[in-house]
Amino acid sequence: MIQISQQSSGIWVRTADDKPLFFYSTDPRFRTHIHPLNVPGTQYPMSRFRPPDHPWQYGIFCGLNKVNGFDFWCSGDAHYPPGERGLMANRKVINAGPTEEGGGFTAINDWTSPDGSLVLEERQGIGVPDQEADDSYVFDLQWELRASRGNLYIEQSEYGGFSARLVGQPETRRHLNSEGHSGDECAGQAARWVSVAQPVDGVGTYSRADRESFAYAGLAIFDHPQNLCFPNKWRVDGNGMINPAFALSQPVDMAPEEALVFNYRVYVFKGVGQRAVIEAQYRAWEAGLV
Repeated sequence: MIQISQQSSGIWVRTADDKPLFFYSTDPRFRTHIHPLNVPGTQYPMSRFRPPDHPWQYGIFCGLNKVNGFDFWCSGDAHYPPGERGLMANRKVINAGPTEEGGGFTAINDWTSPDGSLVLEERQGIGVPDQEADDSYVFDLQWELRASRGNLYIEQSEYGGFSARLVGQPETRRHLNSEGHSGDECAGQAARWVSVAQPVDGVGTYSRADRESFAYAGLAIFDHPQNLCFPNKWRVDGNGMINPAFALSQPVDMAPEEALVFNYRVYVFKGVGQRAVIEAQYRAWEAGLV
């Protein structure tokens, strides 16, 4: 059974045999996020937290560029005019513990304007199936935005939504997508999934034969077939971040109490990523949704 260990600053998720998978932070100084996300079967972190080039990128995180005119992408870590920057904070965590499939929890977060008034209620539901995690593992995210204080308008933008940033340098990043693209070709393309891989300190055993792929680990984000704008266009930036960004395709106008719900799966793996293997994982997940 998946172990869900709640602490004052967040939640550790571990396998039944105590392998640490990831930490979900509810630290009030930051938006909720996942960091560290560990390489399968190890305690080596593959996520990158608030890097100097983009300090608003929090490992595995959610955000949007403009909601009712407020910036909830660079929230808390960039100097924008005070009247434009929204704030994001965890209110509480519910349903933390075992489930029929494994384990999980739901974080309820408030997105507020600079004067403290509520703009929307966000829910991030994390589900982790029981599984072996020596070479790969998966977890699911249900991301809900609710217009709990009146109309919401989400502007069209080049980025925003569920996002992942790994360790590593721009020149070492490896990207693949479900439509046969690789590298920078993945940017802006519609795809059912996109992967990113980077070398991680402490992983693997060096040899001359494998020096080009030595120490790599990565993840793929799977876009649910019922998500808005599926298959979504993706933000894939020069530092390796991946983000299925519905706002690339259209703005969203929400009526009071209306909810916008997205579902994703994250497949975490060792190595640079193999398109056929990731596609098989996606197809198995997709088949289980019916």
